[in-house]
Amino acid sequence: MTELQHIREVKTALPRRIVDGDTWWCYVDLGYRQLGYFEFRLHGWDTPEKQGPLTTELERQVARSAAAVATAWWNAQIQAGDRRILIQSEKDPEKYGRWLGVLWAETASGQRFPLGEHLAILGLAVPSDGTAGTRWRDVHG
Repeated sequence: MTELQHIREVKTALPRRIVDGDTWWCYVDLGYRQLGYFEFRLHGWDTPEKQGPLTTELERQVARSAAAVATAWWNAQIQAGDRRILIQSEKDPEKYGRWLGVLWAETASGQRFPLGEHLAILGLAVPSDGTAGTRWRDVHG
């Protein structure tokens, strides 16, 4: 399992794209007044895929729901006004070139609101290490 080390703040006012509940693009504050636009994969969680040769209609529907919930979660954190969105990441070893990341919102007092757990509570994500038997399709298929 990859060890996650780098914690950065996601710049919430800037555009981002949520592909499905566990994959998104966002701007990250790299420090020294530098921003980077990166694709992330939610570390430790899996949601169904929106497309693919084996993707069922149920998976597509749940993937759209997961993307909508992730978008709503993101917007709720921004609207709360007292939170910043943080990501802890390390380079993903997958061929897709994405970064693995744990994403959460945090208040000034340190209270955390993690995206992965939020999706799991709603049945839209499952804990996964990426191996066979731990993907959303394996659990709900």
